[in-house]
Amino acid sequence: MKKQSFCLSILLLLTGCGQHSQNDGIEQEDEEFEILKDDIVLGGKSVNRERLDVFIQHVNEGTPDEVRVIHYTIEGDPIIDGLRFDGNKITETHDTRWDKYGAPSVTKRTCHSIEWKEEENWITYELLGCP
Repeated sequence: MKKQSFCLSILLLLTGCGQHSQNDGIEQEDEEFEILKDDIVLGGKSVNRERLDVFIQHVNEGTPDEVRVIHYTIEGDPIIDGLRFDGNKITETHDTRWDKYGAPSVTKRTCHSIEWKEEENWITYELLGCP
């Protein structure tokens, strides 16, 4: 009987460990999302929009640069786009792991140029030349 209790205790201990959630092979620790001071937040109330202008200028000049752009879903969950320009192409890393109502994923694509748009008080950007 002691042996069964010991085995049951070990089993319960092991199943209680591991506070990571796993979705489609993507692990994310259970922690709060944090906006960094250099992040560009686009949407109804934009933050650091001028940094996006600088990034686009660098792309047009061929100067390497990288930024992180945050968009929010209707429910208020962040979608993160990391944009890295190496002097030739832009690599976008699209991260939806913080979206509670969507499918959590991290995808990458390569594009050749970027432009920003303003539509009805909503600022956004468009990557061009993506396969």
